Amino acid sequence: MKVDRHFFRFRSDDEAVCWQMTLNGLGIGTTWVKLGEVDTRVSRILPPVASEPFPIWLAAHVGVTKIRRIRYVFDYLAEHISAKI
Repeated sequence: MKVDRHFFRFRSDDEAVCWQMTLNGLGIGTTWVKLGEVDTRVSRILPPVASEPFPIWLAAHVGVTKIRRIRYVFDYLAEHISAKI
C-alpha cells in the first residue's frame, strides 16, 4: 500500500493547527518533545527516534536587515544557531 499525503484524512502544513487537532482528540500527532512533556493532555506512544539533521532558515526582509540594531540581532542569531547545530 502506498502511503502518501492522500492516505491521511486530515493534514495541514500548519503545525499549530495539527497540534490543536491532536489536543482535541482527532488522532495521533507529533510535536516537540518538550512541548509534549509539559502538556498533560497528551501521552507519548512511541520511544524517542533519532532523526537526521534538518536545515534551519533564518529569514528577514532585505530592508529590515539594513537597520543596524536589527542586523546585529540577525547576525547574533545566525552565529549562535549555527554553533548549536
